[in-house]
Formats: sequence, structure tokens, C-alpha cells
Amino acid sequence: MMKKTISIIIFAVSVLILAALVIACIYGIYDINRTLNELANDPSASGIDYFGIGWGYGIILFALSVPELILSAVNMKLLQQKTLRYISAAGIVISGLLMMASIYLFYR
Repeated sequence: MMKKTISIIIFAVSVLILAALVIACIYGIYDINRTLNELANDPSASGIDYFGIGWGYGIILFALSVPELILSAVNMKLLQQKTLRYISAAGIVISGLLMMASIYLFYR
């Protein structure tokens, strides 16, 4: 019984972190594109203004997607129901994609 309760709590936390990561990734891409458009239309902007715009987003997304990946992997082993296991497996795939997106944002 205790194992089931812990796995459901981990599952809920994992899904919430995953939703926050997806929203943060979408907002990060939007904000970086908006900032780059503002700089492109500013005649006084220099090349140094473009340097490191996505560093903060990339670091934060990577730092949050690593624990999410670990939580989803642990939770996949603990869960009993197949549907929840599939959702955890999808969380692992999405976390991996978000890790790649965070690296892309970091170097953008």
C-alpha cells in the first residue's frame, strides 16, 4: 500500500514538473524570438547584444528536465497500472526532447 501511495505522489509531481517544463520551453522560445526581433529592428544594437540571450532559459530547463527524467524512470518501475506506466514512458521521451531543446536554447 505504501509503495502505491509513493508511486502516485511521484507520478503527480512528475506530471506537474513536465507540464511546467513544456510551458517554460514554449515561453522561452517565444521570448528569445521576441528579443531577437527587437534587437534586429534596433539600429543601435551591436553584435554583443545578441550574445547569450538563451543562457538562462537553457540552464533552467536543463536543470529541471534532469530530475524529471529521473523521476519518470523511477516511477515507471514503481507503477502497477499499464496506462500510468505508458504516461511515465511518454514523460521520459518528452523529458529527453526538452533536454535537447534546452541545449538548443542555451546556444541560441
